Amino acid sequence: MQRPDRDLNAFPFIGLSATQLEVTKLNGERRFVCTYCGKGFSSARGLETHIRVHTGERPFSCAQCGKRFTQSGHLKTHQSVHTGNRPFGCLHCGKRFAGKQNLRIHQQKHHPNEPQAP
Repeated sequence: MQRPDRDLNAFPFIGLSATQLEVTKLNGERRFVCTYCGKGFSSARGLETHIRVHTGERPFSCAQCGKRFTQSGHLKTHQSVHTGNRPFGCLHCGKRFAGKQNLRIHQQKHHPNEPQAP
């Protein structure tokens, strides 16, 4: 899917034009700055993913149900809805989760005083 109002030849590896990709030097570190909100990133890929917050672009689509996602990892986690794969298990109660972050949230809520797995 091509993004509107962008010169894809300027940065073909990520599809950002020079007007949307601002590179500055800050303390000797290359930073990629979002022209929508000014947030800085250390990589063009990080900026590209962030810009989707502003554009609403969701380039990753579930082949089974059509639901769309901003990041490939979110799609991968979603696919457990269809496969039932839940590789992350709580050491305290055995409940299983599709995503590591979902396990962490569960542990903080239901087992706040227990040691947490790394």
